[in-house]
Amino acid sequence: MYKKVLLAYDGSVEGRRALREGAKLAQLCGAEVFLLAVVEVSSIMTPEAGLTIPIELQTEDYKVILNEGCERLRAVGFTPTARLEVGDAGQKIAEVAEEIDLGSALRLGKGEDASGGREKPSILSDAMEAVIGAVYIDGGWEAAEELVMRLLGERIIEGAAGPGGHDYKTRLQEHCARVYDELPRYHHVSEGPDHAKRFVATVSVNGEAVGHGDGRSKKQAEQAAARDAVEALADDSGAATTDDSDVDDTLREIHHG
Repeated sequence: MYKKVLLAYDGSVEGRRALREGAKLAQLCGAEVFLLAVVEVSSIMTPEAGLTIPIELQTEDYKVILNEGCERLRAVGFTPTARLEVGDAGQKIAEVAEEIDLGSALRLGKGEDASGGREKPSILSDAMEAVIGAVYIDGGWEAAEELVMRLLGERIIEGAAGPGGHDYKTRLQEHCARVYDELPRYHHVSEGPDHAKRFVATVSVNGEAVGHGDGRSKKQAEQAAARDAVEALADDSGAATTDDSDVDDTLREIHHG
């Protein structure tokens, strides 16, 4: 059985319900509990409005949420290990959906289809979650876990590395907002046949191209371009760092333990 259980918590009614169910599972297994709260990048950066909400304000709110979740777990006998991270959960799910071409299997209305709905991250992430849920209902916990770890395992480990540990888009956004008071912009082109398509992305800051990258999806290409830009900016000013923290071994064990 499981030795460690990782629970994500956002303080919502649904989050509290999930916390209770996760606690029940941990009690049955006699497992150690890790509690994670994620400050979503989308709530910090608001490109449309030209606003940047200081991350410090967001993290303080989420610290309160994280502490509240810990108190709930302590009340039922756990001594949880708490972590606060920065990232975009939906983005990672949407990336996987795009990589496996889930969009082509969706049934959409004519208007949504015509407006590019099959490539919208919000639709793709919802569809990916629905697929995982369907696998769970049909095959149970182990089948769903196997699917999640096969498709999302590496991303989960990278996300656990720390705020912005491997998420170069987030790091570039934060750097550009702080130094240039604007967000980076991405341009894509695709290459190759539909069954083996690759995307090439260029990221620009202040109208100047600062990074290039490619990948099997637009998101992968953007991450590669962002990494190229972060490294270039680090060489120029030392303001953006490319130091990759080692992944927390404890979180690696959540699946294998």
